[in-house]
Parts: sequence; structure tokens; C-alpha cells
Amino acid sequence: NRPRHQIVEDVHLAHRFMWRQVSRQDRALEPIVQWRHQRNRGFSVVDVCTWDRHAIFTKYTGALTAAGLNILSARIFSRKDGIMIDTFEVVDAGSGGLVKKIKRDKFSKIIKDVLTEGTNLDGLVAKASQTPPLYQAIERDSIPTEVTFDNERMPRRTIVEIETEDRVGLLYIVSKVFAALKIDLSYAKILTEKGAAIDSFYIQNEKGDKITTLNEQKKISKALTKALVPTKS
Repeated sequence: NRPRHQIVEDVHLAHRFMWRQVSRQDRALEPIVQWRHQRNRGFSVVDVCTWDRHAIFTKYTGALTAAGLNILSARIFSRKDGIMIDTFEVVDAGSGGLVKKIKRDKFSKIIKDVLTEGTNLDGLVAKASQTPPLYQAIERDSIPTEVTFDNERMPRRTIVEIETEDRVGLLYIVSKVFAALKIDLSYAKILTEKGAAIDSFYIQNEKGDKITTLNEQKKISKALTKALVPTKS
């Protein structure tokens, strides 16, 4: 599910990161960040390469949100040598267009500070989340949160589908729940339409198995539903 030219770019990205470990040990914890634009499709793509570590995906989604970006999809790839390459399709949360340099630089600074200085993301995300989504459902059309599990479509992963009200920072909230429950996430696809977010996540439990038992599913569903309850202003 990765085109050949993208695999080549991923290898180059990993080599750039490994070279930094040798040549700039004072910057060993800094990620390699690479941007490109899909102008005909109306979004920007950012690749981030660094060492895999607990809740790294949550840090990425938080930094993207704090930089004022809206995530359309996410691909997570962890190599056996501990290097992680994540790819996000994003747009400017305010305009819905391609990401300009000022926000690209803002993301790079935030993720660098988070990974090297331990900067806390919650406050930054909360501030960014005050920006309303491009489309807001009116109160009488508010969208309840629904969580469903599918173990038929993928041989080794469970697909969790979440339908809820769209908001800035939604993927950050979901990824924090997964991290707290020690759920392994490999792919996320985000679809928004008229204020509704219909998101799909490919997951495994801590043991590397599908989420098949009713108890596991109830625990995840309850945690997600609780975290996604909209706060009243």
C-alpha cells in the first residue's frame, strides 16, 4: 500500500536521520521533517522520521494541531531498527488550503521542542482547538459519537470506525486514548463532511492481536466516547 517512489523516499528519509545520529549527536533526538504539496488534490503532505517511542503518534498529532493544521489521513510505519516514519496529509485548519511556510516552520519548531525539551502539548492544543472547524453543525443537528469494530476486512488488524462531531484536535484526542490503553495504531483515515467526522483506525492490542473480545471492545468504546464528549462553552 505504498508506491515504489514513496518507498525510495522513505529510505532516503531514514538515511538522513541515521546520518544525523553520526554527524550531529547533539541533535540526535530531533526528527527529520519533509514537506511536499499535492496541489491537484488540495492538501500538503508531511513526513516525519525519528526514533520510535511511547505515544510518539500522539505527539505528532498534537504538534500538527497546535500549528493550526487539520489532519486528513495518517500512515504510521515502524521499522525493526526502531526508526519510525509517519506520513500525514494535512490542510490549513483555517483556510482548508495548502500549508504555507509559516505554519510548516511552526510545526517543525513545536515537534522539535516536544521531542527534545519535553514541552507539554495539552495547553498548545487547547489553544488551537478554540479555532472552530470550517463547518459547524447547529445545536439541533449535533452528532452523537458512535464506535464500531470490524475484524473481517483485515487479516491482522481490527478496524475501529468512529463517527462523531468534527473538531480541531480530534485525532489528538483519539490517539491519546489509544496511547493510554496501549493500543498499537498503524493507519488512520479521516473523513469529514458537513460537521461530521467519520474516521477509521487500524489497530492491535498490546500483544499484537486483533481486538476480538467484547470486554476489550467495550473498554475502548467507553474510553473513546468519554473523551469525545463535546465540552460546553
